[in-house]
Amino acid sequence: MRGKFTMTIVLGNEGMQTPQAVAEALQAVAKTLAEAYASSHDDLGAVVRDVNGNAVGGWTYEVRP
Repeated sequence: MRGKFTMTIVLGNEGMQTPQAVAEALQAVAKTLAEAYASSHDDLGAVVRDVNGNAVGGWTYEVRP
């Protein structure tokens, strides 16, 4: 299978200023991606949120034949 994974995180707001905050966001995305892919092999995507719940980016996983 071929595909493309893209993720953007905008740094600078109060909840996304440290490497630890980025790592926590990456872990949350990884968990969501694994759980979503287990139930669907279609294109996936979601909003990335900081520790305060604010939207700071997004990610997509595109499936290509």
